[in-house]
Amino acid sequence: MRLMKKQISRDRLLMAILLTAFAISTIAWDAHWRHGQPFNIDESGYMVIALADLHSLASGGLLSWFQAVDAPSIQSPLTTAITTPFFLIFGVHGLSALLVPLAFMLGAITLTFALANRILPKRAAWLTTVLAASCPGVINYSRDYIFAAAATIVMILALYCYERSDHLRAVGWSALFGLAIGLMPLARTMTVSFVPAFLILCALGVACAPDHRATRARNAALAFTVAVAVAACWLAANQNYLLVWNYLTNFGYGAASTQYGGHHSLFSYVAWKTSAIYFAGIVYLPHFALFGGGAILTLVFGAGFVTRHAHSGVVATLRAVVLHPLFPASLLVAEGFAALSSSGNGGDGFSVPLICPLCIVTGWSLHKALRGRPWATWGLVGMVGAVAVVPSLPWTWSLSGQWTVNLPQLGLVNMASGRGLLQSYEADGAPGNPMAAAQLATGAQWVAANESVAGQLEGASYPTPVLIAFGFGDRLLNTNSVNLAAARSNQAPLALEAIPTQLVGASNPRSAYYEWLKYGDAASACLLLSSDSPDNLYNPPLDGRSMAEAAQAAGFALYRTEPLPSGRSLTVWRRASTCPPPAG
Repeated sequence: MRLMKKQISRDRLLMAILLTAFAISTIAWDAHWRHGQPFNIDESGYMVIALADLHSLASGGLLSWFQAVDAPSIQSPLTTAITTPFFLIFGVHGLSALLVPLAFMLGAITLTFALANRILPKRAAWLTTVLAASCPGVINYSRDYIFAAAATIVMILALYCYERSDHLRAVGWSALFGLAIGLMPLARTMTVSFVPAFLILCALGVACAPDHRATRARNAALAFTVAVAVAACWLAANQNYLLVWNYLTNFGYGAASTQYGGHHSLFSYVAWKTSAIYFAGIVYLPHFALFGGGAILTLVFGAGFVTRHAHSGVVATLRAVVLHPLFPASLLVAEGFAALSSSGNGGDGFSVPLICPLCIVTGWSLHKALRGRPWATWGLVGMVGAVAVVPSLPWTWSLSGQWTVNLPQLGLVNMASGRGLLQSYEADGAPGNPMAAAQLATGAQWVAANESVAGQLEGASYPTPVLIAFGFGDRLLNTNSVNLAAARSNQAPLALEAIPTQLVGASNPRSAYYEWLKYGDAASACLLLSSDSPDNLYNPPLDGRSMAEAAQAAGFALYRTEPLPSGRSLTVWRRASTCPPPAG
């Protein structure tokens, strides 16, 4: 007993050291590379929501805050809602918001160890935890204000609660298991694609349980009820489920998904290769290779496990597989990647929630394959972890750059990189080294440009808010970033309408733009913003010349131009027929 308590104390100390180092590194990195810098288009949109929640609390109290969180939206509310107390405690600025994904990832790492420590040998549990904490996907998405971190923690929480429930035998843990599943769509809507894995897990867990099947079945029903009740808190409010359904079907499998990739059969080589490319881009090559090796080893060991039990019959073999401690994580990884591979939309970090379960699978397989050779196991994991962690440390030095390798089938993949997600995002739209000090100065200029545009549009001297159309797709100046600048200065939200993404690659751009401006969603727009150059625009960029011609044909006249940090110009057009007379 004394030895066990000593081991627990040592584990807690090591975890405290690991989590503290992770937190300090991330906070210092954010303070250097993200303070005073722009957000990407998704982050800006989420930050606008978080600020709206905060303003609702300040103006109307808790009831108003709940109404704001439940307002009609396709965006999951968990991250933005939890940002409110962080704003209240640490102040209303970007670094406070970035503490939210960091907290989520710290929780995910902790739960990964807690789960691995229950189902794996101690050494394998620590291998799993080091793999998770050193993975570039975990590191980078703890520094990015999107929903990947929230999805990651609720996924591993669901697996942990299922394990603690003893295959749904314990009623309390079964209820918490349902709570975690219910939180999944509130964390990120795309996580509904992972729910089938948990449904299969429950069904098999009850069917293959050696005893107390009636109790487990009741607890499964309880978990399902709790999950539905929790999810309904947001999905049922204001019929958000219809908005989410339309969004997921359109961007996951509908017309809008084609902008992120083509449609391929789930059983095609191209679909799985595309998923592999996306995942390699998130976790980088060393972790990707280790995960791939772990998956192959798990299949080999799994085949051996089935063979050894085959003499007992199909039912007994299935029961042995389902009751194996590694089965839940393996099932989730397999179903999760199958679900992601079925869509042409790779998304931003969609596969990040699968990293922790995959670390558990990999840690188990490495420990089993290299049993009796701890030096080899730790040497391999330590080397992979060091390659990932060292460039991401919060200072600028020779190892803060980016190293890539061009591989057959996978293409250009990062070996290691000190870039954060925002720096890589900016680099896709502009030349130069995004980790140079000059990039910080340029980023600050883009923040100022958004503030200037927001102020000018808000102060357009019209008695009522007017619709403003965005006729270009800039990475650092867009509808979300301008409205974020407005929210930060306590302006009222601007009525901004971005050009639909499906018009970007139109075969006849002038005609498509004209239809949008004259008869589409921008038909009532008073002002139109356009740009004269493709630099820093989304790929494929909008045709600036065709937009100018379409604007004039739709009744717009040149209003003013102003320079942007990239060196190009922003053009503002005004249409007298849809603009009210200026106030005064």
